[in-house]
Amino acid sequence: MLNPWECETSGGGDAKGEGIGGRGRGASHSQAPGWRNRRHRYFCCRAGEQGKRQGDASVPVPGQRKMRLAELREAAKAARFGSILPITGSDFVREVSQAPSDIWVVVFLFKDGIPECGLLQNCLEELATRYPGTKFVKIISTDCIPNYPDRNVPTILVYNNSAVKGTYIGLQKFGGKRCTPESVALALCQSDPVLNDGHGGSNSSRDNVIEGVRRKFIEKVVAQHEEREEEDSD
Repeated sequence: MLNPWECETSGGGDAKGEGIGGRGRGASHSQAPGWRNRRHRYFCCRAGEQGKRQGDASVPVPGQRKMRLAELREAAKAARFGSILPITGSDFVREVSQAPSDIWVVVFLFKDGIPECGLLQNCLEELATRYPGTKFVKIISTDCIPNYPDRNVPTILVYNNSAVKGTYIGLQKFGGKRCTPESVALALCQSDPVLNDGHGGSNSSRDNVIEGVRRKFIEKVVAQHEEREEEDSD
């Protein structure tokens, strides 16, 4: 706690006659200009010290503000997507062909009532959540390509910079009917950094996908081994 007398630098009247309360020896507030000056300096000192303490915590070091703004921009870009966007044929050019050049777009062509489409969609929904820096859209196959044969669905088209970078027809390249989000992710990132988690560069995201597939595979093998041991013990 500061003492009002410690803030005084000069003058200020007689402390004996104008002490705290301004009533020493019959003096009143109107007769104690020294007390008012000291009181003013006291609160100025308090405000200055509080401002200094707050400033130490809030004033960024040089360059810190730019780094923070860059982090916020990356976070905003990462949060741009995060789910599968349903589109129609009239939306295709705007949502896919005209997407920014730094955005990879995964286009899911499907038809209702086809079990393989439902299986692949479940995998893509999980990937869209894991990799919000990649844009996922879905469209009815015949809305995208008139007379597109049902035997070719599900189909995935990968776009970047207004061009088709990859085409996947059916589930064969994803592991068939046993496909998982990890097997789909690995196939999509086999040659291009399609999936982007928003936390690193292209190579970093691709490495994360591969590492995630390995980790999931090991977890699956361990789980199967534990299940077999439990069955044998029973």
